[in-house]
Amino acid sequence: MFSGPGDLVSAPVAGVTYKIQGSTGLADFTSMGVVEVVPAITAGLPTPLSSGWSYRTFRTPDPTGSAARQFLRAVAE
Repeated sequence: MFSGPGDLVSAPVAGVTYKIQGSTGLADFTSMGVVEVVPAITAGLPTPLSSGWSYRTFRTPDPTGSAARQFLRAVAE
């Protein structure tokens, strides 16, 4: 499960916490919240996944909006 008002942060999975971040520039990944797309887009992806894993899809809050560029990054800690 991912939660948060800006960065989406997972509960620890096998000791690893995942963070999804969004930004309009590569220097500052605190400038934009991220939205999870439900259901996840899985067309063309291999199945089945190993037990306990699932595909997730994320996007910026305004993917066709005013910002010329929008970036996502995933952090595993």
